[in-house]
Amino acid sequence: MDATTTLFERLEARTDRLPPAELAVARYMATHLDLVASRSAIEIARAAGTSDATVVRTARSLGYPGLRELKREAVDVLARRSDPAAVLSDRLGRAEDPKHRAQRVFMDSAGVIDALSETIDLDVWEAAVTTALSARRLFCYGIGPAGAVAAFCANSLRRVGLGAVHSSTTGISLADELLGLDTADLVVIFAPLRMFREVSAVLDHARNLGAPSLVVTEALAEPLRERATFVLETPPSTTVTASESMAGFAVAHALTIDIAARTRDLSVSTMSRLNELREHVTGH
Repeated sequence: MDATTTLFERLEARTDRLPPAELAVARYMATHLDLVASRSAIEIARAAGTSDATVVRTARSLGYPGLRELKREAVDVLARRSDPAAVLSDRLGRAEDPKHRAQRVFMDSAGVIDALSETIDLDVWEAAVTTALSARRLFCYGIGPAGAVAAFCANSLRRVGLGAVHSSTTGISLADELLGLDTADLVVIFAPLRMFREVSAVLDHARNLGAPSLVVTEALAEPLRERATFVLETPPSTTVTASESMAGFAVAHALTIDIAARTRDLSVSTMSRLNELREHVTGH
């Protein structure tokens, strides 16, 4: 697949020329590739809040012979993003000019963050935050780079007064950590691109236990909607040079700020106590 012919690249090249209605549909499709790949024109139109004729017209305005070709490309992109080597190859292809590689990464990263406002369902967000506020504890889980996001999320939440732990444990040792889960806990899983066996095990255990779960993902939204209590979908990152963890960190931070704003007194007092403990530990 030629990285310069992806939907994201076509949209980027035609942003100034597309009519407002088609631009909105193109942006929606670029940030919901799984939906584009698996749904009909009518279903895509319903989700995007437009007509199927506008969906087909947008595909043609983007340079595709029709919607079928756009859908085929979406399938290809979804298949490639499960291959880390292919993702890296595509990212390097997008950063061809050595004089502007850093600038390209900065621009693409900003684009992913900006697109979060389009991909995050605010009704789901509100329900997830409400659940987090009433939870006994948040169990944040992720593997590999997503493990760093889970650690950041748990640490941030503890600093504003919530009970939170994180784990990136894999293999048989994960079973010991799952023993501690309670029905009053909220399981928060960061799984951007791949469904590891451990991720599936954590999610299934939470469901069997009766504990609510929140999944933050780029690629697994469709297959996980029936298994997780809440799913927050993040924008595509594998078609650009941005990190797959970028959106996860932003979601974790936004979650912390939203919760802290709703528990302001607790959050401020907890941070003050943290500062006192730091002074005691360091002697300053």
